[in-house]
Amino acid sequence: MPWQVYNSAGQLLQATDLPDNAVTNAKVANNAIDSAELVAGSVDNAHLADDAVNSDELAAGAVDLAHLSATGTASSSTFLRGDNAWAAAGGGAVAHEGSQTTDAGTTSTSAVDLLTVSSLSIAATTHIWAAASVRQTANTNRVVGFGMKLNTTVISEAESSYNQSDLLWVGEQSVAISGAFLMHMGSRVANFLDGKTRMSSRAKSSVILDLGMSLRAENNMPTATITDVVTRAVCTATAIAGAADEMHVYTLAVS
Repeated sequence: MPWQVYNSAGQLLQATDLPDNAVTNAKVANNAIDSAELVAGSVDNAHLADDAVNSDELAAGAVDLAHLSATGTASSSTFLRGDNAWAAAGGGAVAHEGSQTTDAGTTSTSAVDLLTVSSLSIAATTHIWAAASVRQTANTNRVVGFGMKLNTTVISEAESSYNQSDLLWVGEQSVAISGAFLMHMGSRVANFLDGKTRMSSRAKSSVILDLGMSLRAENNMPTATITDVVTRAVCTATAIAGAADEMHVYTLAVS
């Protein structure tokens, strides 16, 4: 049973009967005071020992973005770097600018636009890659040729002559065949307006029949901002059909 102290009048001693500072640390038993006796907010930073609070005392999710000391602004387009700064993510060396993924075909004997990747904005100093999958149906001694246009300028015209190995892509006579091309267009600056090359393949029964690099010079590439990249096609006769699909346009970083 705890001790009870009475005053000289036989009354039980109350806290109000104690003079100020009468109860010192030496008179408080160890562990006599716990959190139940503490007034909310009574323990401030000044009363916490250095390193007294570590991750064990933090509830999950207790530290939100507002409580981070990082510089910069947190957003959906930034990340927290190792130097404790919010920064925008850096771009890669190759950027995907646009695509046209709807299969389009033709039997025209005059060169026509087949697939267009539009709404672009590519500066003259930027290198461009354009790629597409292409195919033709089978017809005796007939082929389909493909070309390319930047904005309204034809830089590699579609022709249906099988003997022209320097076209963007041309099929195989008398057989159904598919393939792909990749066109690389360099910076479109003065004295460098024909800086383009291509890689193309034609495959039949999983055997590559042709891989070309050279590209016939047509019109110079335009120096204006590129807004449209167009795949063109032409057929030797209406009895054969050509088609293109999955056209994609990329740019290369300039620095």
